[in-house]
Amino acid sequence: MTEDYPERRNQLERHIQTVIQMVIVALLLWVGSSILSMRDSITEMRVQNVQQAKEIAELKTEVAELRGQIGASSLAAASAATAAANAATAAASAMRQRHGGSGG
Repeated sequence: MTEDYPERRNQLERHIQTVIQMVIVALLLWVGSSILSMRDSITEMRVQNVQQAKEIAELKTEVAELRGQIGASSLAAASAATAAANAATAAASAMRQRHGGSGG
């Protein structure tokens, strides 16, 4: 009986070692799988980042163009308003001169 005990203990230890090895292999597989999925996610994020950078550059260009157009149209409108005001002032001066000259 006492001779069977060490043999059974050795068998039990082997089974426990086998289970531990299986757990370690399962953990390694899980870590490997997680790393691969993270790599795929990072790759997708990089592609999205590049696309967003392109979109931002395009939007900056559009904003600059719109600012240029608004600036040009505002400048043109201001110039037109100034010209109209100058013309009105000149017309008023001319009318004053006519009325002032004929009345005086």
